[in-house]
Amino acid sequence: MTTAYFTHPICIKHDPGPGHPEQPARLIAVNEALADAPFDKLLRAEAPEATTEQLERIHGGAYVASVLAAVPDEGYRSLDPDTALSPASGEAALRAAGGVLQLPGGDIRLPGSFGFCRGVNRALAMLEKSCDAGGSDPSSLFLLGQIIHNPWVNDYFSGLG
Repeated sequence: MTTAYFTHPICIKHDPGPGHPEQPARLIAVNEALADAPFDKLLRAEAPEATTEQLERIHGGAYVASVLAAVPDEGYRSLDPDTALSPASGEAALRAAGGVLQLPGGDIRLPGSFGFCRGVNRALAMLEKSCDAGGSDPSSLFLLGQIIHNPWVNDYFSGLG
């Protein structure tokens, strides 16, 4: 089996701002590590841009359009407290998605459940418990933005009150 690594130089220019863990230096470090001899057999290719039609297979058209429209010409723009965009973010996102679409078969399959980090799982469990019949009144809970970057999960909790 061959392992492929798809990336694009624009991805290094996606800069979510100071203090965010997804810094350009992180991708630079990955690229440098993968340049070492143990990774000589790694198939390397430039990630093509995904089309908006391809992205809409996973995300709603309005969501895709709103995110791409939010990409600033200069500086940063926050989508929520955890997601900031810079001028290169739109193309970097399209290239990242385009790389995924290069997988054998080019078929996107959604799992029955998504794996979130332990902190997100804990926050979702706390919110779910608060919304249960024995928990707090859901109308007394307030979110300042999306709880996670998944519109279906956010819609689920919004539907609870």
